[in-house]
Amino acid sequence: MIYELVRVRDHGWVLPKFRQALLDRVRGHLSIDEQPDPVLNRTVRVATLLDTKTLLPLDIPALIDPMILKAAKSFMVLTGIERIHDPLQNKDFEYAQSWVLHESASDWDIGLHA
Repeated sequence: MIYELVRVRDHGWVLPKFRQALLDRVRGHLSIDEQPDPVLNRTVRVATLLDTKTLLPLDIPALIDPMILKAAKSFMVLTGIERIHDPLQNKDFEYAQSWVLHESASDWDIGLHA
């Protein structure tokens, strides 16, 4: 299933509704799996959005330890942590992030229907 993603936070701060409405939605397949995390020294769940054609991760930060806040027929809300690297300080920063995923109206660009 293809989703349209809206990230509702910027560096941990909730964006006002009018700014969220102006953001471009990112389309892709949602993938949630477990991966080892060397920073936390444990296995974590990681949510990523995959390109609809190549199934490679898109250029948005992954959501670490995602939790489902709401799931309905045509949308879901995930919350978790995103890790962003700051090249000036050569450090990783972790920020709270929430994803609102709406089911995409058109699946025409992909041939992976079950």
